[in-house]
Amino acid sequence: MRTLFGVFLLAIAAWGAPLLTDADFLAAQQKGKITLYLYTAVGCPECRYMKQKVFHDPAIAPLLARDFVVVERDVNIDTLIDGFDYFGIPTLFLVAPDGTLIEKVVGSRKAPLFAPILRNAQKVLR
Repeated sequence: MRTLFGVFLLAIAAWGAPLLTDADFLAAQQKGKITLYLYTAVGCPECRYMKQKVFHDPAIAPLLARDFVVVERDVNIDTLIDGFDYFGIPTLFLVAPDGTLIEKVVGSRKAPLFAPILRNAQKVLR
């Protein structure tokens, strides 16, 4: 019974963590950058498309490098952020340095449709 309870507590701990104590968020915050959480999973073709094609597109890569810290979280393995629920993958959360959720994007996007999302998010830095 004690072992079962311990496993239950571990499962709860692995599910969510407060944003303001997340090391990746704090690192982006110190740099004055937007945290882009990418919720993904092994074998997700849309996630792979975003990571391999869209994030490396010439119109996207400079935007990401300048103002964003991309944090990939596997929904089956990694600790996710409390309150950042997802319905499907990929799900992207763009979080301002003050911890405000700027935008939540569900599903993949081609670069021409993703660039305006990033540019809109950049407005919080100006």
